[in-house]
Amino acid sequence: MKSKHPEEPMKRINRIRNHLLLGFSIVIMITIISLASFFIYQLNIIETRNVTERLNVAIETAWDLYNAKDVSIETALSFTIQHTNLSTLINEENTIAFDGIIADLSNMYLDIDYFVITDAKGEVLGSSSYNRGETWFLANLIEALVQNKKPIYTTEIMPSKEVSKQSWEFQKKVEISYYSNDSNNPQASVFNQGLLKMVLVPIYDSRKNVVGCLSAGIVLNNNQKLPEEYTDRVPNTYLSIGVEGLRICSNISVDDFYYPTGSLQDETLVETIRSGQRFSGKIYPSGGPSLIVNDPIKNFEGKVVGNIGVGAPLFAFIEFNNSNVWMILMISLIIFVLAVALVSLISSIITKPIYQLQALSKAIRENDLKPSNIKWQEKHTPIEIRELAESILQMAKELVNEKRLLEYKVNERTQQLVATVGKLETAIKYKSQFLANMSHELRTPLNSIIGFAQLLQDKLYGGLNEEQEDYVATIIESSNHLLDLINDILDLVKLDQHIEKLLPAHLDLNKIFSDLSDLFRPQLRTKALTLHITAANDLPHPHWDAQKLKQILINVVSNAIKFTPQDGTITLSAVKVEDDIWITVKDSGIGIPTEMAEKVFLAFQQADSSYTKLYRGVGLGLSISKNLVELHQGKIWLEPNPDGGTIVSIRLPIDPFPAPSGTDPSDKAN
Repeated sequence: MKSKHPEEPMKRINRIRNHLLLGFSIVIMITIISLASFFIYQLNIIETRNVTERLNVAIETAWDLYNAKDVSIETALSFTIQHTNLSTLINEENTIAFDGIIADLSNMYLDIDYFVITDAKGEVLGSSSYNRGETWFLANLIEALVQNKKPIYTTEIMPSKEVSKQSWEFQKKVEISYYSNDSNNPQASVFNQGLLKMVLVPIYDSRKNVVGCLSAGIVLNNNQKLPEEYTDRVPNTYLSIGVEGLRICSNISVDDFYYPTGSLQDETLVETIRSGQRFSGKIYPSGGPSLIVNDPIKNFEGKVVGNIGVGAPLFAFIEFNNSNVWMILMISLIIFVLAVALVSLISSIITKPIYQLQALSKAIRENDLKPSNIKWQEKHTPIEIRELAESILQMAKELVNEKRLLEYKVNERTQQLVATVGKLETAIKYKSQFLANMSHELRTPLNSIIGFAQLLQDKLYGGLNEEQEDYVATIIESSNHLLDLINDILDLVKLDQHIEKLLPAHLDLNKIFSDLSDLFRPQLRTKALTLHITAANDLPHPHWDAQKLKQILINVVSNAIKFTPQDGTITLSAVKVEDDIWITVKDSGIGIPTEMAEKVFLAFQQADSSYTKLYRGVGLGLSISKNLVELHQGKIWLEPNPDGGTIVSIRLPIDPFPAPSGTDPSDKAN
């Protein structure tokens, strides 16, 4: 069958080729991009590791510079102690000499910010800012100096209270303005604690006892000389010193990467330093990622008072520059072009044989199974494609043969089935005619037997003794039972031949239920059974065949009476549910197994073969009832009674035969 918009076969093959080419190209491109990204990422990791190792070495250089002046300051202080004979001046309490020594030291060593002379108890003897007799804020160090009798190198925090006692120039050098680390509401603040690099030299008397101390200190706040000396030694890096997360001196300034004195340090770094450990790694300030190595600065007692760190912005140390990136991109582009060319060649090798396979399939579709139309190009056609085509051709031949054989067998079996169905229909027709004829033939003598037996029973021809009366009663009972069976068979024949006619009319269910109660009263009395009838007074008048409804209910109630033992109870009820009426017959009899609930609706079937011996009947009542219910477009089913016995439920539409105006409803029913 041709398509509505046919395409040339070669165009279809080209489209397949383009799809293959596009798919392979995308896969190759993704692979190349992934590999290039992986290589760049790995090289970046290697370079970052190298930079970190270099910074670990650089931090040692920073410490060397940090401690470089300790020895020279100690030498200068020791020289002053010897040449001014400070021990004698302390014994003489020559305050004028102390002031002169402090003034000479301040003028001689301009890069030292702080000098103080104390006695062995830590009381100030000479200073540019303290009053004599005051206790020096580092008096605890004097105690250690007296005990150890050795110079002390340390870094200490000068509290803001002590800073306020110093000169105005000293205070301005310590003071650092900064903004709090609150992006929503930054607050301007001033840091006025001093971080001092201190050298304490003991003053000995003639007995080598420590009688005092000459101390000097360099203020690290706003000190730019130390960072600059470091950067001169280790170019492209920076140095900073911080106290409690605030940079008090810094030369971090590389392009847009600018974090001067007064800027805040990374919180992770600060937490690590507080724990007394080195921080080494990558941080992410707003100017970009940075590699740093920071060590804690500890005072004489071992407490962390600050940190010194070196580092560099990551972009300043990445040696993998743009030329390397462009080289990788060019190599990737060349590989991509070569790969696409190779894929194009491979797709051509694949798609050309597909066109030949298409020609083969077309020949098969047109029932031309000769392979003479297929010309393979041995040079370019893969052997797998040729073998596939030959397999398809062989399979097509076998399918055609199988199809022909199957069609022959189907035709043969169809003819057999038609003949069998005809025979069955004829047999069923003969069976129905036989049953109908036999039933009619049997009914006439049975009616005569019943009639004459009733005449005898009524003693119209003379009296009967007791034994004769029993015989006559048995004749009448057996004849009536046989007549009921014949009537059931006739009803079944009519239903099978679809000649049963319905005469629907609007019924009063309460009246029908009352008639049933009167009809079954003798049988109920014989077995001492109780029949309860519950039906609402406001039930609608359904549009049903009255005779057929009575026949349905008689069959169902008769079964309930038959299978309910003495003193049992039978309940007949009706209720309206939406557009249907549900009729229920509930008994307290022997019950029916759940697995037999469907079987009892088949003709000539009972729930158990033993029932045939115990209870008279051949199993036609429920089968006829089921057919009559279905003629009313309803449904009948059985279910076990939880209290024992069986529940027969019948659901019938209130008006199963709605007829258009001007028509006879009985026509619709029939």
